[in-house]
Amino acid sequence: MIFAAPADINMVTTSTQDVAKWILTQKLPFAKLLCHKIVDHISEAGMPELCESMAEIYDFDFKRTQYRPQALLSPASIPAKHGISYQRPEFHIAEE
Repeated sequence: MIFAAPADINMVTTSTQDVAKWILTQKLPFAKLLCHKIVDHISEAGMPELCESMAEIYDFDFKRTQYRPQALLSPASIPAKHGISYQRPEFHIAEE
C-alpha cells in the first residue's frame, strides 16, 4: 500500500487486525484517511462485500449513536401514613 506508516508497521505482511489496531491509535482525521486509502485498494470483485459490510457498520453505528437512554427519574419520596393496627384474618386456599 502506498501511504506513510511507521517502520514497525509493514502494511504488506502485518495482519489486518494489527493494522486496524494501529489505525485506531492515530488521530481521527489520519485514521479516516488511512481507511479511505485501504478502500482504494479493494478489487472490483471485493466491492459488493465491502459495500454490504460498510452498510452494516453504518447502520450499527447510526443506531448506537441515535439511542440515548433517558436517565431514570429519581424515585419520589412518599411519607408513610401511620394508622391503626389490626390482626389480618387468616387466608385459606381450598385444595381440589
